[in-house]
Amino acid sequence: MFIKKVKKGQTEIPLGQNAVKKSRQEFKKIDRPGLKKVKKRRFWFYSIFTLVIISIFFGGKILGAINSIIVANKGSISPILNSLKITPNSLNGEGDGRINILIIGIGGKNHKGGMLADMVMVLSVDSENKEAAYISIPRDLKVPIPKPYGGYDKINAVHSYGEQNKDSKNNKNNIDGPELMKQAVSEIFDLPIHYFVRVDFEGFKKIVDAFGGITVNVGKDLDDPFYPDEQLIGYDPFFIKAGVTKMDGDLALRYVRSRQTTSDFDRAKRQQQVLQMLKEKALSLNFLTNPQKINQVVSAVGEHIKTDMQIKEMERLAQIIKDINGSNIISYVLDNTATGLLTNDNEGGYYLVPKDSSWNEIQKKVHEIFSDPYLRQEDASIEVINGTNTNGLAAKIETELTKYGYKVVKTSTADTAVSVSKLTVSDQDKYKFTVNYLKNRFGITQIIEDNLMEGEINVKVTIGKDYESKKTTTSKAK
Repeated sequence: MFIKKVKKGQTEIPLGQNAVKKSRQEFKKIDRPGLKKVKKRRFWFYSIFTLVIISIFFGGKILGAINSIIVANKGSISPILNSLKITPNSLNGEGDGRINILIIGIGGKNHKGGMLADMVMVLSVDSENKEAAYISIPRDLKVPIPKPYGGYDKINAVHSYGEQNKDSKNNKNNIDGPELMKQAVSEIFDLPIHYFVRVDFEGFKKIVDAFGGITVNVGKDLDDPFYPDEQLIGYDPFFIKAGVTKMDGDLALRYVRSRQTTSDFDRAKRQQQVLQMLKEKALSLNFLTNPQKINQVVSAVGEHIKTDMQIKEMERLAQIIKDINGSNIISYVLDNTATGLLTNDNEGGYYLVPKDSSWNEIQKKVHEIFSDPYLRQEDASIEVINGTNTNGLAAKIETELTKYGYKVVKTSTADTAVSVSKLTVSDQDKYKFTVNYLKNRFGITQIIEDNLMEGEINVKVTIGKDYESKKTTTSKAK
């Protein structure tokens, strides 16, 4: 039994004294179709990710105990974590100026449907401004399944597709579940996904247990008759009384997963609270200077976590994360509320789909939240000039560029048609990232410097007649 160490005059609190598992006879065991519409914001995976990245790095550096955790990266890697000096040519496009990590939560091998993604989240780190943001993706979102499969399904099934078919003869590149998920999310977000971290429920519990449990001050009674049972076909109700409670991994998992009878705000507070308690426990144990404890944690989670981030990349990310203030972390969840970007689609089952029947508004929101740090720093004022015979082209491109964080302040039409697209810039060195991004996006080779440009304009993008033939192959934010 875990015992909370207390100050003089306080009462010792045994593990789970305030936690009462309600009798199953008090509730009727029923099916769970109603839970399909519940938003599943598993913010605790962000907490686990931060802690595990630090654990993996220091554990690997000291003990070399992480071979079972790291797998090869089959996709793109972050230039931010692989170059000491970032130049415009280091980046492929908008979005590569951040570190984008797909976090996948699965039930694991001991759960029914354990390879389905129970949680999908993208964590994006801005190393320049020491900020982080994450976007939660509902498991019922209908997405195109990347090659070699095709078709559409819920995003939570994409991981399972990849795992079940990774050794198939048709899968020549041996794309597994996490890599297939990276490709799917990259496509719908129009954003490079550099890495993945996959954690199962057992991994979370083992981390908490490896720290000897955590002590949490439960602010109010938590009564959840709808907590899912192990078979995910009914309920396993539980109750936590308000007050100081010592939690092991299982109880902590219930505390942070419970969602049906409380608000998202309440649940988010509980998840942030558990993260804080894990951090405090790590500090109290002098975790980073305790090889035995590091080895214990890394060994415990070894078979329950996978990542394609290599040790050197973890080292750099750990250094970045430690400097990020909690107030500089923002979150967003894609949902079907009145102001949300999704809507229900009940044709052939229950799905969530984009309201605008495309991914444009979602991509706009993603790039607004995951804004490119180099575009923000340069803050160039841009004019788009239509040098073609296509009416309304400048306005169309303005909308596209604005979606990616460019500051378009003017659109105009050239007096005469222009054969070749070009960029005119007041100071190439000052706006070098903006120029490089635009050059790649529109396939422009002609760049002119004009330090006498009028007014507030810093960069002019003149779209020539060559644009129509190039636009299907130009570099977008991938």
